[in-house]
Amino acid sequence: MPQDLQIIIVSAVILFLVIALYMEFIRPTLSFLFAIVALLISGIIGPKEVLEGFSNEQIAVIIVLVILADCLRKTDLVTRLFETLFKGDLSYKGFLWRLTTFVSFSSAWVNNTPIVALLIPYVQEWGKKNKVAASKLLIPLSYATIMGGMATLIGTSTNLIVSGLMVESGLRPLNMFEFSAVGIPIALLGILYFQFIGHRLLPIRKDPASSFSNNAREYLTECVITSDSVLIGKSIEAANLGHPDGLYLVELIRHDQKISPVPTTEELVAGDLLIFAGNTERITELIRSDRGIVLSNGEGIILSADNINFHEVVINPDSYLVGKNVNQTDFRPKYDASIVGIHRNGEKLAGKIGDIKMKSGDLMLILPGPDFNFHVAGSRDLLIIGKTKTSRKIGRKQSYMLLGSTVIAIALAAFGLVNLFSALIIAAGAMLLLKVIRVRDVKEGLDLNLIIMLAFALAIGKALSASGAAKFYADGLIAVLLPFGVIGVLAGIYLITNVLTAFMTNAASVAITIPIALSTCETMGLNPIPFMLGIAFAGSGDFITPIGYQTNLMVYGPGGYKFRDYVKVGFPLTILYMVLSITILGYVYDLY
Repeated sequence: MPQDLQIIIVSAVILFLVIALYMEFIRPTLSFLFAIVALLISGIIGPKEVLEGFSNEQIAVIIVLVILADCLRKTDLVTRLFETLFKGDLSYKGFLWRLTTFVSFSSAWVNNTPIVALLIPYVQEWGKKNKVAASKLLIPLSYATIMGGMATLIGTSTNLIVSGLMVESGLRPLNMFEFSAVGIPIALLGILYFQFIGHRLLPIRKDPASSFSNNAREYLTECVITSDSVLIGKSIEAANLGHPDGLYLVELIRHDQKISPVPTTEELVAGDLLIFAGNTERITELIRSDRGIVLSNGEGIILSADNINFHEVVINPDSYLVGKNVNQTDFRPKYDASIVGIHRNGEKLAGKIGDIKMKSGDLMLILPGPDFNFHVAGSRDLLIIGKTKTSRKIGRKQSYMLLGSTVIAIALAAFGLVNLFSALIIAAGAMLLLKVIRVRDVKEGLDLNLIIMLAFALAIGKALSASGAAKFYADGLIAVLLPFGVIGVLAGIYLITNVLTAFMTNAASVAITIPIALSTCETMGLNPIPFMLGIAFAGSGDFITPIGYQTNLMVYGPGGYKFRDYVKVGFPLTILYMVLSITILGYVYDLY
């Protein structure tokens, strides 16, 4: 096949990937799969190149780190440390200082996703007690984890992906502290930014949890089955009450017993209290149907967050729920939970819950059943926000053993005494043998979607090199940026990576730009290390959209944020982050 045609095919595949990941018309994993299929059919890459990604050592390190971090999440070490650090009377800025400092340090060593998931409810709780909106706290939480994670090789998956791509290209892997010269100043930048600038730009928004607490009757309506109702003895399905027009039956209360979610086979009895969610204005039609359903007189329960055990969950970007209507998902039986409301872009979505098409980042208020924790354990479809019980809590002694073995493994690797993957896998194996963690814990921490996307991202990077597309784009980049010097070329590659990250995944963005950067360095005779580090910082440094980095998406719903809030707060930080990164890289690697 002519090289020009190969370049066109690879360019078309990358364009498809950017659009698919941004528009979310299919799941991210499927987007990568279709891209790989196109490259295989065209013959640009073969099965060997695709499968090599699954055996990449840096990808394996990410997998083990994610598993260990998920196991650490099942301990109460982080939450006890958090409660110790933030006890006492603190001002808003004092709390913000401690929060950003603590999470920046923690994220350098632990995957930032579980840190954010664990701390969101505590941050919200502190805000409620001190009358500070969650929107003034949650973006700093996310951004601080991103910047703190850049201090070490293992702080974020982006750094490990870049290191893995370098190995695939015949270069040495990056070492543990190769990021620190830039990463530590970057972490300090984030802390200072929110102390002196960022806190002024953060919006005051009402988060969904507070909205529900204060206005529960906008979400839910109570109805009672009367003693002469024609529905007595009929099942929920036979009475057509599971999904009456515009409504959604989320809970049934009978003699102080709460049934949620409500089985369709449940038979109605006189006095049953039915709790409906959805378009509560449609309740009038249900009452006028003369079937023996009336509005509660308020003696049954009082709708409030204090006596309704609702949870907040965020839809993961790679969730099977994305793009489907609620009625198409079997959400109730799959998770043993009922949906009370769905929030998007800071607003509660109106209309029939069953007809709402779900998107990644949507925040759902749900009423969980007794088996909710069991069904959701290990699921990657939902990000649970709140102090929910895990399928198993690791004891204190076992927690210290797990933490200690992980720290020792990382320390041995950091000082070059043992290979990082070997140290981590030995630590994980020892914890399994000592029954600190179980095989089930490993299964629950294993993110297959992440593994597939990372491996496919490496294959896409190889396709760029093999097709000649990387050199084609590198020559164009050099022609445009060479008048600005080597720093100009570095800034250009950084900017391209950062823009791509804002609209697609960090794995995809660095996989696209690294082959181009390597070809550029080869043509110009430059040391590739500062360019690889620049791409790593750009690949993680998404502060202007909620979709470019998972922690941004996690706080999007709970903070009640709008898309423009990220732009307002994140744009000045993006400029400062970029200037500081490029400036330090230029001095450290003598690029001026």
